[in-house]
Amino acid sequence: MLDMKDDGVVTIKADIVEALRTRGITPEAPLVRLHETSNIWSDRRTLVVKASWSKSTRQNYLFDLKAFTDAGVRCEEPLVDEVIPVGEMHAVVVRYLMPDRPPRASDAESVGALLRTVHEATLDPDMYEPPRDGCVNFPDDWLAQNIIIYGGVPYLVDLDLWQEWRRDEAVKVACAEFLRDLQHTDDDVAAFHRGYGIWRSAKAGLAQ
Repeated sequence: MLDMKDDGVVTIKADIVEALRTRGITPEAPLVRLHETSNIWSDRRTLVVKASWSKSTRQNYLFDLKAFTDAGVRCEEPLVDEVIPVGEMHAVVVRYLMPDRPPRASDAESVGALLRTVHEATLDPDMYEPPRDGCVNFPDDWLAQNIIIYGGVPYLVDLDLWQEWRRDEAVKVACAEFLRDLQHTDDDVAAFHRGYGIWRSAKAGLAQ
C-alpha cells in the first residue's frame, strides 16, 4: 500500500530524483505526484515516472508500451529502455505529453478511432497470444483521465489491466468509461462507435 505519510512521499521523490540522476536525466522542474493515490510523478515538462513495488509489473508494462509504439499506436513513449530501480521500488520513465486541453465529450469519435488502432495493432505472435475469434486484447482503463489530447488528437497514457475481452464488450466498456465523467449525450456515444467503425467476425462472417 502507498505510504501516504509526508516523510514517505519525500523519500520516494528523493529516490526518483537520484535514480534519474544516475542515468544522466535531470527534471526541468520539481517533481509532483500526478495522482494522490498512485506513485506517478512528473516534472510536467519532459518526463513521467511510474513506480511500482512489483518489478515484473513494470517490466510487462514497458514491454507492452514498446510493442504498441512500434505498432504505431498513439500512446506514451518510453524515455528509458529498461525498468529502473527507485529505492525499493521499480519504475518506467516515459515522455511527458503537454495536454492541449482536458478531454471533452466531443473527442469521443477520435477516441473511438484510437481504441480501434489498439485492437488492430499488429503484435508479435511469438510474444502475444492472438485473441480468439470475436475477441481483442484490451487495456481496459479508458477513463478520460487516461487520455491526453496532444497535437489535437488523443493519446493513451495507461495500458494497465491488459486482458482478452469480447470485442463488442470492450468497445461498450471503453465508451462508457471515457464518457463517464464528462457531460455527454447519446450523440457522443454514437460518435464513439462511429469512430471505432464496423468489424467482421472471421467465424460468423458478419459485420458488427
